[in-house]
Amino acid sequence: MKYALLAAPLLFAACASSQQNPPQPTHAYGCDGAFTAVQASYPNTETALVTIPNNDGNLTYTLKQVRAASGVKYSTSKSRTPSTGHYIWWTKGNDAILYTTTSSTSRPDYVYEKQLATCTLAGVQGQK
Repeated sequence: MKYALLAAPLLFAACASSQQNPPQPTHAYGCDGAFTAVQASYPNTETALVTIPNNDGNLTYTLKQVRAASGVKYSTSKSRTPSTGHYIWWTKGNDAILYTTTSSTSRPDYVYEKQLATCTLAGVQGQK
């Protein structure tokens, strides 16, 4: 009996670890700008997985929610003043804007958000 009680938690842990999270719905956006399409999924309330088309295929970035005045804003940087090369995905309703951070040509020490694409939700795939 003592061994059965010790084995039971291991059995439950094995069963729990074999279960996988269901796939997240993918939000497809049609865009104007540097990209014509962007896909995003939201595995939890604090994370966005944003897929951007590239010449070599699609690149997926994990962005974390950051403070926003309006809508929901995600960034690859946790800093309030991110360095260059980061992505920002800012959504509000069915609209979204994709930014990157870049250095100013007139003030090299100044980093700003450069708009790459303005997007509108075209559909959601994998939604029950």
